[in-house]
Amino acid sequence: MIIFAAQIIGGLILLFLGGESLVRGAVSVAEKLRVPALIVGLTIVAYGTSMPELVVSVKAATNDLADIALGNIIGSNISNILLVLGVSALVFPIRTDDILLKREGPLLIGITLLLLAFASTSTISALDGGILLVLTFVYTGYIIYAAKVSRSALPASQMQEIQEQMGQTYSWLKSLIFLAAGFVLLIYGGDLLVDGASSLASAAGISEAVIAVTIVALGTSAPELVTSLIAAYHKHSDVALGNVIGSCLFNIMGIMGVAPLFQQIDVNPKFMSFDFPLLLVVTLLLVIAMLTHKQISRREGAFFAVMYLIYIALQF
Repeated sequence: MIIFAAQIIGGLILLFLGGESLVRGAVSVAEKLRVPALIVGLTIVAYGTSMPELVVSVKAATNDLADIALGNIIGSNISNILLVLGVSALVFPIRTDDILLKREGPLLIGITLLLLAFASTSTISALDGGILLVLTFVYTGYIIYAAKVSRSALPASQMQEIQEQMGQTYSWLKSLIFLAAGFVLLIYGGDLLVDGASSLASAAGISEAVIAVTIVALGTSAPELVTSLIAAYHKHSDVALGNVIGSCLFNIMGIMGVAPLFQQIDVNPKFMSFDFPLLLVVTLLLVIAMLTHKQISRREGAFFAVMYLIYIALQF
């Protein structure tokens, strides 16, 4: 049990370091290639923090561990909304950006419903994944186009955060080393985490589905938690909100778009009876919270955080 727990912890550490290294290297290379900061923020930085989830779900799918592949995504989105936003709102109330409210809010509800519809057939097939992947490219292309047309498509404080990250450039050699190290750490971290989680579930008599939506999901959501807490501390709350919504969208469209291409994912009935309905409820609650008073208050943040603790308790 100690060895399996150590594997999980070691895997999470490697995933965190790998994601950080990958983003640093990619942002530095983008700066050298004179890619606009706006595009870097909407693509490299936004999707880079979701690389741990991608690696874990793909690795799990190829190892025929469907519960971990899908549970990681469901649990990560629940964690992002209830824990990451909840704790961030406790640090500083999160202002709602009109663009996120009008565009990403309804899209997140629609994409969540689409994944639920795919899962209701008891399997998520390669065709389902292909549809989600196409939607990822369409959405990414659209937000890049919208951002070029109107600079207001990205909040000023978010642009400031991106400019600060792009200011940390390195030499070509160091940038490529960061990129290569990031990929290696992510791959080995994913191996350790998936193997450890599967072994721990068997040894402890706990289902892989429960391990996936709790320990694995919480661990792979660590980059979003750290990024959002730092943004909230600096009173850049729209960065925290954009980071979470963007990650939730990419988790469903991008990761659930790629993973089924490697192996059809069978849907555990537990997900359909409890976790998926809860994910839909908390997604709706998020949009409702965004609509009320144009912010997520400390009171709403506390409610979200308590909901997450109850959700974890109910799993066990």
